[in-house]
Amino acid sequence: MMNSENGFDLNIKWRFHVPRKFIFTSIILAALVVAIYVNSFYCDWQFDDYPNIVNNPNVHLKALSWKEIFKTIYRGDDIQRPFAYFTFALNYYWGGTNVFGYHVVNVLIHFIASIFLFLFIYRTLKLPIFKGKYEKNAYAITLLATFFWVVSPVHVNAVTIIVQRMASMAGMFYIMAMYFYLRGRLACRRREKYAFFIACGLVCALAFGTKENTIVLPAVLYVYDMIFLQGISWQHPIKKEAIFIPLATTICLFILATFYVDFSTIFSGYEMRPFTLKERLLTEPRVIVYYISLLLYPAGSRLTLLHDIEVSTSLLHPWTTLAAIILITALIVLSFFLFRRKPIIAFCILFFFVNHIIEGSVLPLELIFEHRNYIPSMFFFLPIAILAVHVLDYFAYRKKMQVVVVFLIGFMLAAEGYTTYMRNGVLGDSLKLWRDNACKAPKLSIVHNNLGKEYMEKGQYEKAFNEFNKAIVLDRYMNTNQRGLAYHNIGLYYQYEAKDNDRACVNFKKGVELSSGYYEVWQTIIDFELKRGNLQNARQYAIKALKYWPNNSRLRNQRCVILMAQNKTDKAMKEAFRMLMLEPDSCEPLKILGEAYRRKKDYGAAIRWWEKYIWLFLKLSG
Repeated sequence: MMNSENGFDLNIKWRFHVPRKFIFTSIILAALVVAIYVNSFYCDWQFDDYPNIVNNPNVHLKALSWKEIFKTIYRGDDIQRPFAYFTFALNYYWGGTNVFGYHVVNVLIHFIASIFLFLFIYRTLKLPIFKGKYEKNAYAITLLATFFWVVSPVHVNAVTIIVQRMASMAGMFYIMAMYFYLRGRLACRRREKYAFFIACGLVCALAFGTKENTIVLPAVLYVYDMIFLQGISWQHPIKKEAIFIPLATTICLFILATFYVDFSTIFSGYEMRPFTLKERLLTEPRVIVYYISLLLYPAGSRLTLLHDIEVSTSLLHPWTTLAAIILITALIVLSFFLFRRKPIIAFCILFFFVNHIIEGSVLPLELIFEHRNYIPSMFFFLPIAILAVHVLDYFAYRKKMQVVVVFLIGFMLAAEGYTTYMRNGVLGDSLKLWRDNACKAPKLSIVHNNLGKEYMEKGQYEKAFNEFNKAIVLDRYMNTNQRGLAYHNIGLYYQYEAKDNDRACVNFKKGVELSSGYYEVWQTIIDFELKRGNLQNARQYAIKALKYWPNNSRLRNQRCVILMAQNKTDKAMKEAFRMLMLEPDSCEPLKILGEAYRRKKDYGAAIRWWEKYIWLFLKLSG
């Protein structure tokens, strides 16, 4: 019989000196994570993986030298998410673009995050404030809450899409910081206290260097301290530790201003969004309510990579806007009333909403992504676990009812685990992913454009052409700068499949006009003009493109080709040497230099450069 008296203990005998429950937890969590993510280890590169990793020379680490490492974290004139990009660089150093190593690291991160989530919740439930309330059931509640979080299919994008390691690793450091802070606050010996606080500070720094949304962590720690460690009194709600608020806020603003956000241009991103700041603020409450429904009911039919959500233009259009605002306001107000009576529930509510503030308020980001729930949902299932254990205890002397409750809990976990496994299968193949996304967001243009690209790569040109035209007709984008991508792809269709260069040219020009923020469209039209012998046009496009991306190696190479075609050999050589400085392992500048020295009749130098080119080409091609 399982009840609160025996703490719902399974009475498994262990011969280890460490607590048997924690060994069981580590083993079962490891087995669970591997079981539901085992089919993710060979999933393809997807979506944002390409510009951030595959096509990003900054993370193509060739040597473990400070110069090379610095290149991975410093991109041109700023530092963005340095630790995240550093881990991608390490993966590249050890395995190139083989996806297996990247996925192993991602799954390991999810496992470590689950371990620290378990440890943090367990120690929280053992705090003096909960004396006589959760002590006996702490292990069962914590294990169940952690299970629900680990298996949730909502986290598939954060774990399986390689670049979204930024979200999952930020979550791992976030919960580690919370755990070390709690241990520091509870430590009796000064040396132990300082050790945990130093560890907390270090992982906080790593969290900040992984993703910007972790910047709310100091405020969350303060709220946690006030609720569970100090104890809130409405007469004297703030004690001497209040100095922590302005200090932590100042530090966080400094970090934001220094590394991440240019506050003078923070709202300029709305110029390329199909919504205004006001519309985003009105829409996000509906998005967050949708996230809640998704966490409660994560059916496979509701999960996708790119969601299509209607923009709220007023409080009553759509009507769910006002309803969502009222619901969220009511939940936040409820949390304040629960501080004294149900502090754990109050904290879980506040934690969810506070951790959606950065990505769910004023910043001109896309409206909705599932991976944004990785951190906010960490305590989402804790009240559900408490309720489930309470129900089990209520039916302690009715064994059949307990069996039914246990079956229902097991069924929900199994169903979510199965859905997670199946979602990994969808993400494993790009064509399958975009077909799935097109079924679930049929009015979103970028989805049809990406599906068309997959058809094009598979040689299904007519299907690709139809998808590109759908994208143009729908004209609904998450980013208005994407509007020309379908024209660009139709141009490729006319160039290579229909052999109609005039139509290809028209579409390439339209693509550049509407999507000037994508270097691929510039590269394509420059290549197209070079093939047609229009050197002057190619030169003009190259000059404009290099204003946007002065360090893009392919654009620089195209510039070299143009200069060589114009017999400006010396300028081409200078450009080639600059390319080698930017990317030492690039083949193209070696070829340019070989040809340049041949034209200058320095045949010895020409041979040396061509030999370097051949050696590097063979090395890179394996």
